[in-house]
Amino acid sequence: MKMMSSIGALALCAALAACSSVPKTAPTATAAPVSSTGVAAVAAPKLICETTHDMGSHMQHRECLTPEQVAQRHKDSQQAAQDLQNRAQQLNSEGKPPA
Repeated sequence: MKMMSSIGALALCAALAACSSVPKTAPTATAAPVSSTGVAAVAAPKLICETTHDMGSHMQHRECLTPEQVAQRHKDSQQAAQDLQNRAQQLNSEGKPPA
């Protein structure tokens, strides 16, 4: 019985810790200065926002990136996929893992 209450207390603590964590918030664009003509001098950067789930979690969070950041992530993931394919081809051709 004591073990059950300990497990319950542990589960409650874990649930409370998960709920109290600080969520990631979208970066806020600063207001552009307005000239005497009433036209904004500098446009706010364009953001691409998506709602995602972390692996192993049902909690959603919103992530906003600039188009340049999105392009860099795409380039990095393409390079990682190419590296994996190269390693697999090397493994298959030699019959042993690459050093």
